[in-house]
Amino acid sequence: MILVVVAKVPTLEKSKTRLIPAFGRDGALSLAQAMLSDTLDRFAEIPDCRRILYFAPAHRSSELSSYQASWELVPMPEHGDLGSSDLGSVLRTGYERVRDHKNPTLFIGMDTPDLPLDLLSEARDKAAAGNAVVH
Repeated sequence: MILVVVAKVPTLEKSKTRLIPAFGRDGALSLAQAMLSDTLDRFAEIPDCRRILYFAPAHRSSELSSYQASWELVPMPEHGDLGSSDLGSVLRTGYERVRDHKNPTLFIGMDTPDLPLDLLSEARDKAAAGNAVVH
């Protein structure tokens, strides 16, 4: 299986902006950092899995270097990011870059640390059978 976590490098006043009124600028940033870290930690030990962190912006890869032991860092193209009006194209590009035609490829968001493992297994099995899965 190929597991792709789609992420925007947490940035002050650009991450979890809808939560700023409730948590403040620093609180929203801390929440984004914790969600990304918890998601990557949670899924880092899945056996027989190629783990990819597909992230934007590409020039901030050094901020994610602590995850390189467990995750392959793949930057999004500079012309597209998660705020792009053409997000589908950005994700399609990511899929085309990482797929290998032998293993199912699953995409999840950076803020899914509580995603049930059985749901991920079910999606893997359906994808392996040639079905598209959206949850």
